[in-house]
Amino acid sequence: MKKQINHRTNAYFIRGAFYLLLLIAVCAIPFALGQRSPHKLRVAPAAAPSTLPINQPDLRRGTLNPALTSWTVVASYPVIVASPAVASDGSYVYSAGGDILLAPTDGFYRYDPAANLWTPLASLPQALYNARAVYAANVNKIYVFGGVDASLLVLDTTYIYDIETNSWTSGASMPDGRYYPGVAYSSSTGKIYVIGGFDPFFEEASQTWEYDPVLGTWDTSRMDIPVAMGGSATSIVDQSIYLAGSYGGGTGTDLHYRYDIVEDSWTPVKPVPVAVYAAAGAAVGSDAYLIGGGNPSLGPFATKQHRIAASLMAPAVSYNSTYIYDTVTNSWTAGPNTNVGHAFTDGTAIGNALIVVGGVDGGDYIKTVEIALTAATSTPSPTPSPSPTATATATATATATATATTTATATATATATPTATATPTATATATATPTPSQIALTANGYKMRGIDTVDLVWSGAISAKIDIKRDGVGIARVSNTPPNSYTDSTGQRGPATFIYQVCEVGGANCSNPVTVRFGGG
Repeated sequence: MKKQINHRTNAYFIRGAFYLLLLIAVCAIPFALGQRSPHKLRVAPAAAPSTLPINQPDLRRGTLNPALTSWTVVASYPVIVASPAVASDGSYVYSAGGDILLAPTDGFYRYDPAANLWTPLASLPQALYNARAVYAANVNKIYVFGGVDASLLVLDTTYIYDIETNSWTSGASMPDGRYYPGVAYSSSTGKIYVIGGFDPFFEEASQTWEYDPVLGTWDTSRMDIPVAMGGSATSIVDQSIYLAGSYGGGTGTDLHYRYDIVEDSWTPVKPVPVAVYAAAGAAVGSDAYLIGGGNPSLGPFATKQHRIAASLMAPAVSYNSTYIYDTVTNSWTAGPNTNVGHAFTDGTAIGNALIVVGGVDGGDYIKTVEIALTAATSTPSPTPSPSPTATATATATATATATATTTATATATATATPTATATPTATATATATPTPSQIALTANGYKMRGIDTVDLVWSGAISAKIDIKRDGVGIARVSNTPPNSYTDSTGQRGPATFIYQVCEVGGANCSNPVTVRFGGG
């Protein structure tokens, strides 16, 4: 059990004096920065937007297959902004809060890539910046964690945006204040992970907290990062969360760690090619992407107050680079540069597209938004829709076919005609095609809060670990222990077809493939 220390009481006693020192440091930081000219806060001219070179179906389905297209400038953000909190529900991009010339904003906007249009939505409950956001598919809501307010208070807030009602509520507060944490949602566990960041004393933190969006509760017992990291680019591939780069006390780092959610363990992986801080992170398929960011290097005479102030201001160098991390080969390659620098930025993936929003380019606050397409194929993303109250279920056996109706129920066997209860519009069909193998696999498809969800059960495997595969791609590695089962929250809401197999790790012995269909997919 990890110890969680509540700094709030002590922080109140010292905050007044500390803020005075911090404000002095903010004014003096240009003299400590390791660069030729002092940092200036300026508004950059808006980059000319281009028409998206793709249409929405192409963007979502991944029909274009370049390694990574050149970055395209799209519709500008409604205001100049740095440090926004960006997330995607698979149909739209959402951006919350941010820093406008060192002042926080409560603005909240939605970007439609098909219409190339930003739309204002209900404002955040308070103005903040340096927060991070994530979409939880199992509840169809956007979560914004922590940040910094106008008085430089490090927030412990959890703000929840309901997509269906365009309204905000407050969730359970984080165990402590954080800004620039790493945040990721796992479709396998249905949980959100809030990792590292900066604590109320402006020190980098190392915790791994797990938040349950259904119950609204926090689990603080998970393994800490081996080293404290704040301002890391964060992405998730299958059951692994990746943190790339960090503040490093004001020098930036090339640290790169992988967190295995199932094993609750941290592993160092290939370092980032450059020391980078506050970049955008996203993942498509098995690749993770690191976009922009900067190097917050300070001169030799920088004090602690200077370093703290630098964590809140633009870095010495704003990067326009894109780096691609192959999680299979544990290797980095360079992608195309963005059109402008994007330090103190954020971004996300939507289908097979990457998007980066605003930030700081040198001394200029910008409203530039850019998109590039990847060659990777993403897991089908959910689209916002009301969550049905009934579920559709189907159990796969050797030859059984399950068809959901609104009234009939039956038990699926190899010779019977099974059915399952569902809403009038939901249909799930599962069929299995057995192949000679000692591993037998069955699947049960149903809706969980509107998300296509599949329970897998297997028998006959003898290895210690099992690889779970969906559509030929590994999505998880789990222990081969009773009850020998796994639940896959696919993230898909509409009609879809999935093919599953389980395989022994380190061998070629796999189960029969099982096909699960939802809604005629």
